[in-house]
Amino acid sequence: MPDDADNIKAFAQGSIQGAVEGAMKPFADLLQALLGPGAEEAGLLVRDYVSAFRIRKQIELLKRLRKIFDSAGIRPSRVPMKLLVPIFDSAAVEESSELQEIWANMLANAANPESPDAVAPSFPGILKEMRPADVKFLATVYEEFVLKALEPNRASTVKAPLISYKSLNYVMKKAGLLQQGQHERQAERDSYLAAVKADNRELAFILNTLQRQRILEKEYGIAHGDGEGSAEVGSALRISELGIRFVEACRPPR
Repeated sequence: MPDDADNIKAFAQGSIQGAVEGAMKPFADLLQALLGPGAEEAGLLVRDYVSAFRIRKQIELLKRLRKIFDSAGIRPSRVPMKLLVPIFDSAAVEESSELQEIWANMLANAANPESPDAVAPSFPGILKEMRPADVKFLATVYEEFVLKALEPNRASTVKAPLISYKSLNYVMKKAGLLQQGQHERQAERDSYLAAVKADNRELAFILNTLQRQRILEKEYGIAHGDGEGSAEVGSALRISELGIRFVEACRPPR
C-alpha cells in the first residue's frame, strides 16, 4: 500500500503535469500544425507524442525485419551496437514507408551471419541524410550501370561503367522522378518549361548529395600533352565502390 510519501510524490507529479499542460495551452494551435491532428486527438504533449511515434515506428521496423528474415530463410545473429543503435534511432523517426523498408533491409544485412561485414559503420549516417528521391535515383543507377554490367563478373576488380551526363535524364525518368512527363509540350508549354526547370534543380540536388557522400564520383578525361599542355576533354560520373557496397547493404539480403 502506498505510504504518505508516495501520495505526496504522486500529487506533486500530477500538479507539475497540470501546470505544464496549462502552460502549453496557448501554443495548442502551433503544436497542432507541427504534430498534426493525432496529437490533439490523443491529448498528448510533444514528448509523449514523439515517444508514441517512435515506438510505433520501431514496431513497424521489427515487423518488416521478421518478414525479411522469413523470406530469405535467415536466422539473425547479433548486431554490433554501433550499427544497431543508429539504425533503430533513425528508423524510429522515419515517416517514409520506402525508407523504412531500406532501414529494415540494412538491419537485416547487418544481422545476416553469412555477410557480417555487409554494413559498414558509416552506412547508417549516409542513409540518414537521404530522401526517397535520392534513394530511387541511386537504386536506378545501380540497376542500370552496375547489375547489368558487373553482375557476371562481380568477383573481378573491374570498375563500374562511366555514366554520361546525357544519360542522367534517362535515369531520372526510369526512377519516376521527372515532372516534365506530366505536361504536353505544345498544349501546356509554360507548365512544361516550369517542370523542366524543377527537374533540373532536383537532379542537381541529388547529384550534390550523392557526390558529397562519395557515392558518385566525377571522372575527367585528360588529353595527355607535353607537361602543362594537358587539357581536360570532358567528364562523366561513376558509382564508387563505396556506393556499390552501400546500395547492396540497402537491398534485401540474398
